[in-house]
Amino acid sequence: MESGRYDEAVTTCERMLSLRPDLRSYSRASYIRELYGNDDGAFEAMKLAADAGVFAQENRAWALFNLGKLFLNEGKLDTAAYIFNGILEERPDYAYAIAGKAQVKRAKGEYQEAVDLLAKAYQIAPEHLFVEQLADLYRSGGQTQSADGVAKIVLQAYEQHERDGWNVNREYAMFCANQGINLQEALQRAKKEFETRPDNIDVLETYAWTLLKAGRPREAVHLVEKAMRLNTKSFTLHYHAGVIYSAAGMQDEAQKYFAQAQTENPYMKIFCIDGGQQMKNSQGITANQ
Repeated sequence: MESGRYDEAVTTCERMLSLRPDLRSYSRASYIRELYGNDDGAFEAMKLAADAGVFAQENRAWALFNLGKLFLNEGKLDTAAYIFNGILEERPDYAYAIAGKAQVKRAKGEYQEAVDLLAKAYQIAPEHLFVEQLADLYRSGGQTQSADGVAKIVLQAYEQHERDGWNVNREYAMFCANQGINLQEALQRAKKEFETRPDNIDVLETYAWTLLKAGRPREAVHLVEKAMRLNTKSFTLHYHAGVIYSAAGMQDEAQKYFAQAQTENPYMKIFCIDGGQQMKNSQGITANQ
């Protein structure tokens, strides 16, 4: 999967399901189906994964969290919140479920509640994911100073991960590109990761996005096209594609992908750090043509 050899991953997963249909194999099947744009199949497999888990155990909570994320990514906020709250009934301090609730609050425009929940999640489990989301929230809310302060914590966490032997090039690059910081280093890291994993769709999206941020959108076009080759229904991927095509002067293609992103998640603009401003700018260009 990490290398981007997805056809092989499908074969391996099918073998796992036939030999041992359990939480792990169902979870993997859900992820693969999501990658290939089969969202109904992804929902079904993740529900089976959760059902295969033991009540109140962490692996079941993780499966339920990912099920909630699937609903969240489609803009089904009430269902996502129901699942996250259900996890917390089983495991009251499960940080990922608390962070999931924060994203629901964000989508509903309940900004301070989202901030408080992310801070609580980080206090329980100091995972860099939670402060990444907090930095995004501050940045999208125009709180630049707070965003910069939290971003420093994220970068320190990445540095510690690297000292521990982790490869965080892709995550570092995407975070910095989204935050508009350390853009040259972000591009270098994304390029390095692309040279190692040129078929991975997350790596392709990250490299394309860092090229866009570096003012090189035309070089990003073929990368984002390759990232979309599996027909994954990702509103962030399609928003990024729209921005890249627009910056490259391809407005018809840009509008196509902006529309797709909005269809996939009606709350898409809220989850974009720029509030969908680049989509609005592109629509203005198209209207004036």
